[in-house]
Amino acid sequence: MGVSVFEDCDSLKAINLLTSSDFALPSYTFPVDLRELYLPFDLPADYDVEFTAQSVYVPLGCKAGYVANIQKDNPDYTGENVKELDFDAQSFAINAAEGYGTYYTDRPFVMPEGVEGGVVTPGDAEGVMRVDYRYAAGDVVPAGVGLVLKGEPGTYAYESKYFYEAPAAPADNLLSGTVQQTLLPEDDAVAYYMLSYDREGANLGFYWGAEDGGPFTNGAHRAYLALPRGEAALAKAFVLDGDHLATGIGGVTSPTADAPAAVYTLSGTKVTTPVDQLPRGLYIINGKKVFVPGK
Repeated sequence: MGVSVFEDCDSLKAINLLTSSDFALPSYTFPVDLRELYLPFDLPADYDVEFTAQSVYVPLGCKAGYVANIQKDNPDYTGENVKELDFDAQSFAINAAEGYGTYYTDRPFVMPEGVEGGVVTPGDAEGVMRVDYRYAAGDVVPAGVGLVLKGEPGTYAYESKYFYEAPAAPADNLLSGTVQQTLLPEDDAVAYYMLSYDREGANLGFYWGAEDGGPFTNGAHRAYLALPRGEAALAKAFVLDGDHLATGIGGVTSPTADAPAAVYTLSGTKVTTPVDQLPRGLYIINGKKVFVPGK
């Protein structure tokens, strides 16, 4: 596959070739059927062995070039198994004085020292959701797991971990996340919450980011809480109480959640179409570059 994976990456400035003992280098003894293949990694130019992969991961912005290169010899290849990863993210921060934060990334990594990572599980018999801290320092966190972080405020560097078969993400986690700043999709069956303080800046918890728990713009590498509206019962907030998420009564996080968004194309043209009706693409929304998934 080699450098062809980087074709058409117009913004590419540098290539960092990664090797790992997990790929059994330099013997190149691969299993016959790879469940997941992470690129880039270096292989000899004459390496020519057929294998299949359920998922191939390439750097952000490089999927089109990778797919086009494969289509030269295989015109029917659709690239459905190719996914883009943000290989640049190597750290996260806990900013709240209480020692909590959220994080989401699309690759496995090793939890650094001094931090625990928790998932939010459905409510118990009393209706109280819990933060289950399943990932201690040194544990491998699977790709695509929204986390509540617990540790002293600060920035923590972590080690990425690449596997043929990455650990499975927990099925009972109510947290999701986005790699890029993204407007969450419209979903009448789901209420969305973001980790924030209330309007008075007093209580830290999960609050509506938009009226009635509607979609809001989630930050890059941030986790959010997505609850079926039956379970959420339209609660406006779930306040952090140690390892619990007790039902709260706070208001929406943002006092400007109902204000119309100022939307522009990347070329600076003002857009009057409502955000939830925009075609898929990148826009400048309220002064920030946002990826809109589209209808």
